[in-house]
Amino acid sequence: MKILLDENVVLGVADRMRQLGHDVKHVLTDCPGSLDKQILDIAAKEGRLLVTFDKGFGRLVFLEGIKQVEGIILFRVLSSGLSESAEYIANILTSRDDWKGHFSTVRTKGIRQVPL
Repeated sequence: MKILLDENVVLGVADRMRQLGHDVKHVLTDCPGSLDKQILDIAAKEGRLLVTFDKGFGRLVFLEGIKQVEGIILFRVLSSGLSESAEYIANILTSRDDWKGHFSTVRTKGIRQVPL
């Protein structure tokens, strides 16, 4: 899986996903300071799923019509610590293979997917 982690995703997620064999870029280290539209552009050009905690991407996709990305996974959950967060997010990302083509919202009560 090719993934672009937004800057609000803990660095440990990148490490964990790489350990599992995934191709991961992290905005914080690979393109710091990028604006949301630039992040979507990077994800689209490189064929990466965007993983974020930022609800603003929903506005860009559904209100502004920017839908050229592979998929967006919005986490709306909190975890107790950094290492637990990294493991939790990695487990969710690897739990399914239907992220592409969807705006997915991950909540404690489940995952909601809307086609892009």
